[in-house]
Amino acid sequence: MNPRDAGPYLELGKSCRNQGRWAEADAALHKALELDPDNGWIRLELGTLYLDQDRFSEAAAEFDKAIAIDQSNGWAHCQLGRIYHRQGQWPEAESSLRKALELDPKNGGARMELGALYEEQGRFSEAAAEFGKAIALDRNNSWAYRQLGRIYRKQGRWFEVEAALRKAWEFDPCDDGACMELGALYEGQRRFLEATAEFAKAIAVDPSHPGAHLSLGHSHLRLGRWAEAAVEFKRVIALDPRNDGAYIGLWAIYRGQGRSAEAEAALAKAVEIAPKSVFAGTELLESLERDKAVGASGCSGLVRMGAASVPGIPNNVTAEPTRERVFCLLPWTHLHIRTDGLARPCCMWDGPPMGNAHSSSIDELWNSSDMKALRLDMMSGRPAAGCRRCYEIERSGFWSMRRRKTIDLERHCGRERLTAPDGTLPLLPVPFLDIRFSNVCNLRCRICDPLQSSAWMADARALGLPAEGGPIFKPYGDWDSFWRQLQPLLEEGLEEIIFAGGEPLIMEEHYRILDFLIARKIWDVRLTYNTNFSTLRFQGRDVIDLWSRFHDVRVIASLDGSGRRGEYLRKGLNWEAVVANRKEMLRRCPDVAFSIFATISLFNALHLPDLHREWVEKGYINRDAFGLNVLVSPAMYRMQVLPAALKERVLESYRRHQESFLDAGGRA
Repeated sequence: MNPRDAGPYLELGKSCRNQGRWAEADAALHKALELDPDNGWIRLELGTLYLDQDRFSEAAAEFDKAIAIDQSNGWAHCQLGRIYHRQGQWPEAESSLRKALELDPKNGGARMELGALYEEQGRFSEAAAEFGKAIALDRNNSWAYRQLGRIYRKQGRWFEVEAALRKAWEFDPCDDGACMELGALYEGQRRFLEATAEFAKAIAVDPSHPGAHLSLGHSHLRLGRWAEAAVEFKRVIALDPRNDGAYIGLWAIYRGQGRSAEAEAALAKAVEIAPKSVFAGTELLESLERDKAVGASGCSGLVRMGAASVPGIPNNVTAEPTRERVFCLLPWTHLHIRTDGLARPCCMWDGPPMGNAHSSSIDELWNSSDMKALRLDMMSGRPAAGCRRCYEIERSGFWSMRRRKTIDLERHCGRERLTAPDGTLPLLPVPFLDIRFSNVCNLRCRICDPLQSSAWMADARALGLPAEGGPIFKPYGDWDSFWRQLQPLLEEGLEEIIFAGGEPLIMEEHYRILDFLIARKIWDVRLTYNTNFSTLRFQGRDVIDLWSRFHDVRVIASLDGSGRRGEYLRKGLNWEAVVANRKEMLRRCPDVAFSIFATISLFNALHLPDLHREWVEKGYINRDAFGLNVLVSPAMYRMQVLPAALKERVLESYRRHQESFLDAGGRA
């Protein structure tokens, strides 16, 4: 090696860095700098060495020096963007990465980093575009295919997810991550046999992968293969003795087999490792219950657990409901789009989305392959896994949305006959619209989440909960384009539009729609609101003035308790303002239908009768204008988790309310 030539020292530094020999790499690169201090590529390599060690400040300093030496050094801009990204400085990261691509549009690393940045911000369409460009630069880029699959999964583009992940595996058979993503996709679609095959592939690549063994164990469990599941959970524990999920899996198996002592020991160990494991156990039992309810193929082992092993499920419930038990008119009459753009048959749906309004037109969502398949299942009397919430509510003795809407929309039964053999249905008219135009909200209700309340995002992140993107979510990327698609639905055959969110009374989109309907004298559309009832005004506009133009307005207030109780449950609520709003409504618009729809959970199960009695006796509502929404999720707040003694107290409080108030007539 020529002692005066920096080149060999640079190459030595690169080689040592690639081998993880960081001290030797550092020494070689500093020697190269001594010989050639104005060499930007040496600065770039030294900065990359520091970046590999998470020494961000030192790395950034070296990249800045490389750029000062040569402004056209695209890789230095790219690496600087990586640092900003890791530090959460998103605007600076985007600026640096865009500069790198401006200098070299074929910089695949910058494309991948920019795609990851967009994904983290919830800008999924832009992320997909960048990963697609990275693939165009290198058709064998398995990592780009895997990332693209992740994006498609978040967008609900299920067929494209599978294709992208299979490409990732094709180009890199050692990519256990692609197998894990595919397995998770199949598990979410209840394709458990295919899921087990993918998780087994991941294990073949890396036998010491605890996550792969855990996932394989769960898939075996969902198929009723208890022995195989137990083997996998025990392997997880051998690899990671602090894995509470493996103990929860063993607990479910032992519980189903009647091995009470072993079940209690496994659960105790899980809770010792992670106190919140008990909630994970509740979620797992919920999944097993759903498998029985929908008659999942290969679940014979689960049936042996017996319905009584899952709390709240009567023994006389059949695994295969008849057509009357599963049929619902909503897939023929209703369009529901969430705040993040994901489309579902209704707001109660608990299965994969039917598409995403960010990437599909409303017409495409209405006749997506999954929506068409759901219609055919309904017509054939086959239960849908995504409908399990309504099935569960009905088994608990309450009226579900399925039952309510089947009666409310009975006049549209004839629409079933318009269904083509493949499940296709003409788009217009859609009688019932439920598009959540935003998650903008002024409250942080304890049972809520960031998708439904922008105010929840900070708390979600503080709690370590999934909180990608936000805090504001909207179901569209471009309002003008979305509005053009929406207008025909508002003008032709619309009977009811639900405004929810978020808090609809503080959404600009809500007022634009009312203005549109009023301008076209479409006054016979029913306006239904799910509101926290905290305000009746927004940006100088008085919603009661607007309601006066319509023939049928229904306000459903989400109130879960009175006074300080209500303020506790719906954080940020001012109870005095709620009462004042109700009095104003009674004075100015007494004909607007008003009711309370309370969510019953372990928080308020004991005192909900007090709220009902108070508002009826004060004349704020009629006795019958009070409904219950049975909380299903988060599972840890469900009434089923109450101890037996408290459950009995709840039952007794409702018996007293029935006898002393409801049967006595209350105040009608």
